Amino acid sequence: LDIEKARFRQRKHVFSMPKTPFSTWKTLFFRHRNRRFERNVVFDVDNIVFGFKIFCTKLIRSDNHLVAASAFGPLRFWAPKLPPSKSLNLLNYGISHPSQHVRREAVLCASYLVPSHSHRTDSSITPSSVVNTLAPILEQEADTHLAYAISTTLNSSALKPHWQDSQHASTITKALADFKKSNRLKPNTKNANEASFDAQKGLQTIEISCIPERLLFTKDKFTVKAGKPVRLHFSNPDVTEHNLLILDQDSSVQEIGEAANRMATDPEAAKKGFIPNDKRILHTTKLLKKDTVQTLRFMAPKTPGDYPFLCSYPGHWTIMKGVMIVK
Repeated sequence: LDIEKARFRQRKHVFSMPKTPFSTWKTLFFRHRNRRFERNVVFDVDNIVFGFKIFCTKLIRSDNHLVAASAFGPLRFWAPKLPPSKSLNLLNYGISHPSQHVRREAVLCASYLVPSHSHRTDSSITPSSVVNTLAPILEQEADTHLAYAISTTLNSSALKPHWQDSQHASTITKALADFKKSNRLKPNTKNANEASFDAQKGLQTIEISCIPERLLFTKDKFTVKAGKPVRLHFSNPDVTEHNLLILDQDSSVQEIGEAANRMATDPEAAKKGFIPNDKRILHTTKLLKKDTVQTLRFMAPKTPGDYPFLCSYPGHWTIMKGVMIVK
């Protein structure tokens, strides 16, 4: 194989690569271990990455709003490689797009554009510049899903500390309050038994939701008082179904999760909510579809400690989990 010709073709056709470019390069790399070839491989992989970044930015400006929306996913990862002004221009294009679907994906991308403190440099995108770019979206119409995306992003640890003392603080605070007030994911009407439970002294109310398209709960821990009544509102704005299982003290999330995974082979498992038959499961919601909510009412355990919770939909439990701390 003529390595030089292969390298030339790889560079020339960065957007029309062969079906297995990386496997080809990997084979060549291990057959021809020398400094010159290693340098060429690194150079060409960098070219491919550079090409994908350009391709991604072109897709964001596609006339097809579904294509444009989808392109903001990769931007989360390419942004650190782009000039800050370029990333902010793409974000600004997304949040001012006529399609709410594109605006939602752009907003969800925003918090990813801000590097962590440990990776921040003088040339990095600043949190305040992202907040300034996002602010105009509050003046536009927002359906339930876009409103939720805006709330999630602005309340993220990457951005929230930077708008609370900014010129946009009052506008953002009011908008978030309005979103919460108009949110249609509300608990079902209470029956007499539920109303009686809620009338108890010391009732603790917990709100937990799901972050759309990220397989994460909005809380990874919450605290309740031992032996006191708990009312937990669990809502699902995600297109994927989710549930919430609370386990006994120090139970293994992995064991329960793997048991749920095994249920995936049973055609009837979905009807059971992918909830394993295990005595360590203390409380469960149903498998909630998009835009539905369920309220759990229970007495907190009398024994202080850590009580894990998870989503048992097959595969979700690996990252969609948390801890109920009883004190």
